[in-house]
Parts: sequence; structure tokens; C-alpha cells
Amino acid sequence: MEFEKVGSEVARRAKGLKMNVIAHDPYAPVNRVCAVGVKLVSFDMAIAAADFISLHMLLTATTKKIFNDATFAKMKKGVRIINVARGGVIDEDALVKALDAGAVVQAALDVFAENPPPRDNMLVKHETRSGDVSFGSQHKRGTGGCGN
Repeated sequence: MEFEKVGSEVARRAKGLKMNVIAHDPYAPVNRVCAVGVKLVSFDMAIAAADFISLHMLLTATTKKIFNDATFAKMKKGVRIINVARGGVIDEDALVKALDAGAVVQAALDVFAENPPPRDNMLVKHETRSGDVSFGSQHKRGTGGCGN
């Protein structure tokens, strides 16, 4: 989800691993996406077809909690989610439910709705969550490419 700097680089690396890569980004130039060998699809098609969903979008009024109960219900059972975008794009309560139900089998999160997350955050404690709150973009070298 998103095909700018980070999203396009993740796609290139996934292609290098012989993965079938699709992308959703309503603003991405089709020729740039096709040059990498990636097919642009609708949001609903992307979430329904993907085994791995890697998030790289900005947090806007449109993307806030775009991954919610309804979105998780449309996903392929057993999906893995990687969020290196913004914590607010995922409804954390909905993600916990999806993890508990086995709809999402793993969530690799670098960001949370509240950073750092409180100790009692269910995602921090969840056995199927991977990752650490590293805040790589908060490093002085990382802030230059951040949109918000």
C-alpha cells in the first residue's frame, strides 16, 4: 500500500525474491509501477489477494484506521501485515481481534497509534506481533524523507 520511495523499494526487493507483487496507490504513475513489474490494483483487490500486506502510506483523514474490522474481514485468511507507515492507519483493537481469530497470522509493527505504546497495549503483548518500536524515522538522518 503506497508506491513512493519506500513502497517501490519494498516491491523491488519482493520481486527479487520471486514474489508476485501487486500494489495499491491511487497517486502512483502507472508507467513507474509497470517499470518495476508490478500491477496496480484497487484497494479491495489488494487486501483480498495478498499474502503479505506492507503499509507505507501517510496518515491522512482518508487513511486513518483504514485497516479496521471491515477491512480485515475482506482479507485472505492467514495474511501477514507489515506496518512501517503510521500507527494510526490501523485500528489496533480490530487488529487484535483479527490476530486472535487467526484471520491475520502475524503483524510486524514498527509504529503504533500512540508512540511509544503504553505497556498495557494488547498489540505489544500479543504473541503474533513481531518487531520493536524503533522509530527509525525519528533519527536525524531519517526525518528528511518523511511526509508527516
